[in-house]
Amino acid sequence: MTYQGSVYNWNEWLTLKAKGFTAVAGNFYCDNNQLTSLKGAPKQTGNFYCDNNQLTNLKGAPKQTGDFYCSYNQLTSLKGAPTQTGDFYCSYNQLTSLKGAPKQTGNFYCSYNKLTSLKGAPKQTGSFYCDSNQLTSLKGAPKKTGIFYCDNNQLTSLKGAPKKAGSFYCDNNQLTSLKGAPKQTGSFYCDNNQLTSLKGAPKQTGSFYCASN
Repeated sequence: MTYQGSVYNWNEWLTLKAKGFTAVAGNFYCDNNQLTSLKGAPKQTGNFYCDNNQLTNLKGAPKQTGDFYCSYNQLTSLKGAPTQTGDFYCSYNQLTSLKGAPKQTGNFYCSYNKLTSLKGAPKQTGSFYCDSNQLTSLKGAPKKTGIFYCDNNQLTSLKGAPKKAGSFYCDNNQLTSLKGAPKQTGSFYCDNNQLTSLKGAPKQTGSFYCASN
């Protein structure tokens, strides 16, 4: 049975659940609490907000949602995440892997974690934000994205990067070469690296920025 409205806190949901409701047509808000588990959450919701809690995984989360917000937790795993969402926000956590991430999303945000690899990332996304991590490789990245942000990492190679991107940001890394870069992009940013050659640069771009190398 689906509740035709939005739910604004976990206790409200527990009351509705006791009446037999299993899904929420509107948005679901359980952010800014001390939750350590999502067990008992609705099976399906509009947008789902569980950011600013103490979650370490997403077990119990809805299987299908609109946008999904789980930033500012203690997540070390995305196991239990919805299989299909709108935009997916998991920035500012403790993630070292994207295993368990949705297979298909709108925009995907995993900035400010401890990622060393993109294995497990969605296969299809809108824009993809993996900046400000500890990435040394882009293996596992989506093959085609909107804007792709991988700046502020420890990349020494662009192998594994999307073949086609909207704009592509790989500035503030340790790149010595652009081999593996997308073949086609909008704007391309590779400032503040250690580039000695532009071999591998996109064949077709809008603006191209490679200052401070």
